[in-house]
Order: sequence, then structure tokens, then C-alpha cells
Amino acid sequence: MVKKTTKTKTKTKTIKTALKKTSSVKVKYYEGIGRRKSSIARARIFLTEDNKSNIIINNKPLKDYLPTVNLQRIVEEPLNKLKLKDKFNVVIKIIGGGIMSQAQASSLGIARALIKYDSNLKSILKLHKLTTRDSRQKERKHIGKHGARRGQQWSKR
Repeated sequence: MVKKTTKTKTKTKTIKTALKKTSSVKVKYYEGIGRRKSSIARARIFLTEDNKSNIIINNKPLKDYLPTVNLQRIVEEPLNKLKLKDKFNVVIKIIGGGIMSQAQASSLGIARALIKYDSNLKSILKLHKLTTRDSRQKERKHIGKHGARRGQQWSKR
């Protein structure tokens, strides 16, 4: 019965202290809301004095919350396209959906927050198609069908 709680405790302590530093002092932030399917992401970007960027999602670092590199790239894409990755700390709160739609909603939220920071960045983000909300939703199940589209199997004889 050996518990491996030391690593998780230290990680959460460092995250909480990072959040306390930004939340205890009244720091100006820019907020953007992104949506995708049933995910809603509220992204806040803070200017940093040192050239270290932290992305925190639901009180966890980006690498712990989104395990794959592909999902991490989706979230960081607006900052990378503008070469502003080291200039901002990002805190994101996400509810609903799966991890892919959460990553896409976070990307849109960050892009919208960057536009609030500087409206001249909108043309660059629009060029890379980062400001468009993907409005596709899951189609509902219809009566007499197995799903949204799938019907019963047809028998020739």
C-alpha cells in the first residue's frame, strides 16, 4: 500500500501558486469564449514580464490535461502563428464535450482573446482560419432509425 502522491501534490501546489500570483494581484487580462460541438472554453490571457508561457486548463498544465502532442498544438496554434507564445500566460476553463472539441474550443477562445488584446491581429488569425467557429453539431436520432441516419437492414428475400 505505497501511495505515489508526492508528484501530484507538488504539481498541484505549483499550479495553485501560479494561479494565486495572477489572481491575487489585480492583473489586466483579455478574455475570449470559444465553442465547438458541446464544449465551451473560457480563455483568459495575461501579459507576462518574464519570457515564460504557461497554459493552464482546468487547473492542470496543458501537457497533463491534453496528453497528445496533436491536441497541444491545436490549443497553442493561435499563439504560434502570431509568434506570441512567450508573451502570454493562458488560463482556460472548459466544460462539456470530448478532448478534441475542447482543444478546438480552446483555440478559438485564445484567438478571440488575442483579438481583444490587439484588433490588428484579426487579419492574420483570419488568414489562418482561426477565428471561424465550426458550427457543426451532432444530428439527433430519428424515429424508426437506429441512429441519426442508419436505418434497418434491408432483406431482398
